[in-house]
Amino acid sequence: MNKSLLFLPDISGFTEFANTTEVGHGQHVIAELLEVLINANTLALQLAEIKGDALFFYKEGGIPSLEMLLAQVETMFTTFYSHLKFRKKK
Repeated sequence: MNKSLLFLPDISGFTEFANTTEVGHGQHVIAELLEVLINANTLALQLAEIKGDALFFYKEGGIPSLEMLLAQVETMFTTFYSHLKFRKKK
């Protein structure tokens, strides 16, 4: 059996955001933030599904090293929060 990696980043605070934001605007912002995370996929993981505020990525066969996986997490985290900062300045 081949090894596989399952990677599920999600947007922290999604429920609070959804409950305090106008529906049409909130959906646009969530879609934008998910796109930011998808574009920060430096490991070329396969996107299986988008479910609410979460992305389901996977990789079959060669599993990235722990260092590479941590770098992926850091890239998504910093890209996401940099985008939020930029958005707040608008």
